[in-house]
Amino acid sequence: MGALQNVRKMQEAVQKKDRPQPEHRATTPAQPKPAAENARLSEALAGKRDPFKLPPPPGNKVLGGGADSAGPLPPGNRGLVISQLKLTGVVHQEASNKMLAVVTNDTKRAYFLTENDAVYNGVVSKITPDSVYFKENVLDQNGRVSAREVIKRLGSAPGDGR
Repeated sequence: MGALQNVRKMQEAVQKKDRPQPEHRATTPAQPKPAAENARLSEALAGKRDPFKLPPPPGNKVLGGGADSAGPLPPGNRGLVISQLKLTGVVHQEASNKMLAVVTNDTKRAYFLTENDAVYNGVVSKITPDSVYFKENVLDQNGRVSAREVIKRLGSAPGDGR
């Protein structure tokens, strides 16, 4: 009888293999996260910035911001802020046929600038016998840098209206 039982067990095993097995699916839909877990997740992300958004610029409205910005300005021409400059003279070099602009800032030190010299928040674009043209980098409200032209004229003071 033992052989007969073995044969029946083998037949049952073969029939189970031939029969298609039903797919196992979740009987309950996915549960939404509880409100407490969502609050904990948002607290964890509160201190982190969005990696796809540009960080805010370091200065205020003008790139670098001058006196408003944090930290000291670089030494020399690279530390000159356009809004703080006053044109005190223009020199024409005959040998090289170039113009030099003599500018001062609040410290009353004289600095010599030539075309394409970089300053803290821009660059010297053009020098004429009576004025200097700067291309100033300005930040808009969205944090994008745009350029505008600033003209410093000889003998003009902030209230002269030139």
